[in-house]
Amino acid sequence: MKAKYLIIGRIIALLLIGQLVVATAQAESKQGSLSSDQAASAVRSATGGKVLGVRGGKRNGGSYSVRVLLPDGRVRNLRVDAQTGRVSD
Repeated sequence: MKAKYLIIGRIIALLLIGQLVVATAQAESKQGSLSSDQAASAVRSATGGKVLGVRGGKRNGGSYSVRVLLPDGRVRNLRVDAQTGRVSD
């Protein structure tokens, strides 16, 4: 009977270790990624314009597409790299 509990204990320990590994990997994958709010802020800072919308992120090749109304009245779509925060056309 003791051997049965020992085996069950080891299985539970392995399952918990597996969960810890998965949680750690998920946390590391989120590290260094900008949120959509941070992408919008980067565009506001770079252009002085008003952000109209943000699309994309991790599912969009690691970049955001930010639609912005510029101070001169033009509307542009700018790209923000989700890893670096770099704003480009």
